Amino acid sequence: CTNAMASCGSCCRDAAGLTVRPLKLRGGGKRDLHKWLEEVKVKNDFPEFAVRKNEMPTGNALENAIQYNLMKAASVMEKQVDEKIKHLDDLDSDEIEQLREKRVRRLKKIQYLQNKWRAMGTGDYVQVSERDLFSMFRHHKRIVVHFFRESTERCKLLDRHLSQLAVEHVETMFVKVDVEKAPFLVEKLKVKVLPCMKLMKDEQVFKTLIGFEEFGNRDEFKTRELAICLARYEMIRHPDMSLDEFEVGDEDALLSSD
Repeated sequence: CTNAMASCGSCCRDAAGLTVRPLKLRGGGKRDLHKWLEEVKVKNDFPEFAVRKNEMPTGNALENAIQYNLMKAASVMEKQVDEKIKHLDDLDSDEIEQLREKRVRRLKKIQYLQNKWRAMGTGDYVQVSERDLFSMFRHHKRIVVHFFRESTERCKLLDRHLSQLAVEHVETMFVKVDVEKAPFLVEKLKVKVLPCMKLMKDEQVFKTLIGFEEFGNRDEFKTRELAICLARYEMIRHPDMSLDEFEVGDEDALLSSD
């Protein structure tokens, strides 16, 4: 390479021919580790950490660098929390009352939706017919449909995960359809590989999950991994998010329709 540092896929080689993987840092993107360490040293942010150009940090030096970076990130988060607290402290009584009323309205809306969802069958993972599924489209904003066959072992594995998620995520309808009893849907939705999940939102199929491709074709994936996958497609709330934080939009109008 003619340059001191030449790109080579996801790695780089320095002038001494040493392979260096880029380090992904918050706020900085991918930067060469040596470059980052040199910046730290120049800024005197971490004076006890000295590194020569063609040396990789090892042992305590690398551990100290990582620890320092984590401490710095924690300091930024602490500052943001302090600013939020200060903002709340500066609110007058009328503004605090407005926030409280807004929060109460939000919680009442969530409670109303929870009752509606449960009354319409969410909270359970059930098998439905073609006709049942069509009737659900008008009343449920989000539906996860598992196309399965009794003799397929991976379908049984997926059933266990979906059964748990159905209980935890009442904001979404979870159902399964036997491919041998739904030839019309299988052909229309082009279901060819099992297990197959169709993600339906606003009466439309917008995403198909085939087999366990989303999980590296592993049978041992966790229920949480499936939850995060579905949350990425906005089918359920993220597992670390409470229901009152989930954006339900105009779903109350949808559920109240006949």
